[in-house]
Amino acid sequence: MQGVALRVFLTDELRAGPDLQALIFGVTMAAPWNLKIFFAFLSDCVPICGQRRKPYLFAGIAVQALGWVALGMLQGSIGLVAALGFFVTMGQVAVGTMCDAVVVENMQFERGKHVGSLQTNCWIALSAGSLVGTLGGGEGAAHLGSQAMFVMTGLAKLALVPLTVCLYDPTVVVGAAVPAGGGGGGGGGGG
Repeated sequence: MQGVALRVFLTDELRAGPDLQALIFGVTMAAPWNLKIFFAFLSDCVPICGQRRKPYLFAGIAVQALGWVALGMLQGSIGLVAALGFFVTMGQVAVGTMCDAVVVENMQFERGKHVGSLQTNCWIALSAGSLVGTLGGGEGAAHLGSQAMFVMTGLAKLALVPLTVCLYDPTVVVGAAVPAGGGGGGGGGGG
């Protein structure tokens, strides 16, 4: 939803040329993805309140929500867009890594003809959501304006918070070994 609105905002409102847009999208907003393994390692080794996924997932959602709402509410500049773009991408990396970890951990419970269906269904949902979000973001930016779409994106992220509360995240004892097949934010994908 926000990707199209961000491009429209950069082009129409801030008059950013292709060079600045390439810098923002290709460097500033792409760099955090290089830290994905760090988030996986951190959540495996440093549980918060005895949990390895929910606190990091909640923090990632909060970072994204705050970043998008701030971008929608503040007077924009290239520097602000770059900084907040980095900020929200860090949140997305945390969310994507935690979601990947939860999927990988739960795949061990699949049996028979259902092996692999969890990951497949997650990718189908992600792809369908991306398509709807892209189409909706373009229409929304055209009719409501880019900054309104940023605020809506932030509020939509906040709507995910109740889902994180419902997520099963077994309590771990600090210093206990990670169970076989249960760790890491592997599984590919960039949520």
